[in-house]
Amino acid sequence: MQNLLYSTFRYTKSLKEVAANGLETIVGEQVYTYLTKTNFSTDWDTLYEQCPWSTPFQSYDFISTWYKLFKKAYSPILVIQTRNNKLAGLLPLAIDAKGKIVYAGADLAEYQVWLTNPIYEDEFIEQAILEINNLYPGKTIPFKFIPRGAPLHWIERKFAFKNRCEIITHRQPLLRINYDSLVKELKKKNRKEKVNRLKRLGELQFIKVTDSTEFDSILNELVIQSDFRKGAMFDSCLFINSTARIEFLSSLFRLNLLHVTTLKLNDAIIASNVGIFGKKWLHLQGINTHSPTHAKYSPGILHFLMLGLFLSEEKFEVFDLTPGTDGYKETIATDYNVVHEVNFHTLPNLLLNKFKRQAKSSIQRCLKRIGVSAFALKNLTKRVQIYKQKVGLLKHYTIPNYRLGSIKNHFSNYAEPLNIINLKAHSSLDLVHFEVNSLSDLLHYNPKGTLQTRWEFLGDAMKRFEAGQQCYTWLENDLLLACAWISSTKNPILMSPPPKDFILDRLYLHPSVANQIDRVRYSILDAIIKMNTESILYYKLK
Repeated sequence: MQNLLYSTFRYTKSLKEVAANGLETIVGEQVYTYLTKTNFSTDWDTLYEQCPWSTPFQSYDFISTWYKLFKKAYSPILVIQTRNNKLAGLLPLAIDAKGKIVYAGADLAEYQVWLTNPIYEDEFIEQAILEINNLYPGKTIPFKFIPRGAPLHWIERKFAFKNRCEIITHRQPLLRINYDSLVKELKKKNRKEKVNRLKRLGELQFIKVTDSTEFDSILNELVIQSDFRKGAMFDSCLFINSTARIEFLSSLFRLNLLHVTTLKLNDAIIASNVGIFGKKWLHLQGINTHSPTHAKYSPGILHFLMLGLFLSEEKFEVFDLTPGTDGYKETIATDYNVVHEVNFHTLPNLLLNKFKRQAKSSIQRCLKRIGVSAFALKNLTKRVQIYKQKVGLLKHYTIPNYRLGSIKNHFSNYAEPLNIINLKAHSSLDLVHFEVNSLSDLLHYNPKGTLQTRWEFLGDAMKRFEAGQQCYTWLENDLLLACAWISSTKNPILMSPPPKDFILDRLYLHPSVANQIDRVRYSILDAIIKMNTESILYYKLK
């Protein structure tokens, strides 16, 4: 906060100099006042429409909403330029509590670029960057990603920028909307079969959500699906601890910046997309989800292709899949653009970042020469990160007073005898309530006291869902106390026990209920019986 106050003071001293070229930098609380000035939002929107490279992430509604909802985490910085009493340039930034400058919207703004009248395309951004550098010396000014069409030649033209700017190119996968091509994609044998298999399970519906009340009613479910998937894949659960992110999406929907569609099976959402749209483009930034219990039908890909057909009817031109190496983007992309990441550094930071990138590239080339693929390297990096987290868990780890590891993760030999849990013999037990296949409960896993990280726990859960297992969870006071994974013996590999019964494949107990393992087992069986009439639960100890 002291740095923010110091920067504001420096800015006040240089007001006269700034005013001479029409450039003005507003910081802190003054930004919120400025946003409400008469005609300012209209002037902003006019500039947005005039700027050829603008995206919805530069609109007044997007930026002003983010400034207001993330006020506790970021202090706003707004650089504007006025010429002939008209808004001619605009650069929205912010600074966090650690003094790091971000583009307004931070990671929620997929494209980060300035707005200006094309005739001032170089002049404004040059002056704006130098002004921010003057007010916040030593800070990096980031732009990730700058969309295609935005001018960058000013970087090469002037020494002040050429020797301070780091430029990184990225591929931007696109699905150009072509009705005939999308119809052909959906008619391919494997996709047609998956659609038909889903239809055999019940009513399959593609739905566009247009009512804000309806959107708010499903938003929590979409957030849970998103956090579960990203937590399992990347150890990133962005929404679970951020009500501001949820409020932000709800606000954008009411401002008509979100395009929302779902794929439903018997009224259950099995895939969805919540994306920012504008200028006949839909951007894959917001939320996209699919149900892990239906993963074998590829509901996410099917939904994207159905969405493409729907966008054709709505006269959209492009479904922007956004930069990234996710496999599904490669699957459905029909074209690619090049976008740029630009960071204005101090010279030492520029050299350090350049060295890091070159070193990383050299290591990757060497590993490739000895047969280590990019996929293997990615997995190795993941394992290193997980082991670092495990080291942090060691200080809280206590050996449980029951054999938590005694229940096998996988049963390789079902011919061996299995132990039977028979509820009739223990009808007097005080049973607890278990939910079935609750992603929300799984997100409340706390690794403290164990050696299994959240990343591993959610990753294992996703694989088990995809393998057809059922999950039974016990949650109290927002803490996951127990999680059991159940395999159906309908699997032909299983020779014993008999069909229509179940195997307890994996059991997790929170350390606080470690002495209640029998109660948990019988509670699970009770939950299974309620869904499957007469059943027996089998388990095998090491």
